[in-house]
Amino acid sequence: MQTGLLSLVQSMVTPAVMISACGLLLLSVSNKLARIVDRIRGLNSEDRELPADVDMVRRLSIRNQIDILLRRAVLLRNACGLLYFAVAVFALTSLCVGLSHAAQFFEVLMLVLFVLGLASVVWAGILAYLEIRLSHQAIMEEIKELRLHD
Repeated sequence: MQTGLLSLVQSMVTPAVMISACGLLLLSVSNKLARIVDRIRGLNSEDRELPADVDMVRRLSIRNQIDILLRRAVLLRNACGLLYFAVAVFALTSLCVGLSHAAQFFEVLMLVLFVLGLASVVWAGILAYLEIRLSHQAIMEEIKELRLHD
């Protein structure tokens, strides 16, 4: 295999590795999102089934938890969107690598797309971190309710 062709194939592999990494991150983030959606549904159901004369502390706690869970869901939804965008951008990067032999323009576009993909992955990571911080708030809300009943 010619050195130029070998280099081209190697350059096309890098975006493929990034696509695989995004896939793993997407699996994790989408699983967390599914768990949050299930938890919201469970809390909504519990809230609807509470008798009218129930302690307001529990009802308020449920609603506060739902508010936090909704904010977490938005963060994770946005992280998923960024990761899907990164996958598309990395796929385009790989295509540009192949087309870079035809025109110099594709080399510049390849670099821009790769950096854009990396930025999307970084931003998705930041959103996932912010979601983790919010999950701590939800736990603290549950603990606060338990302590009020003791």
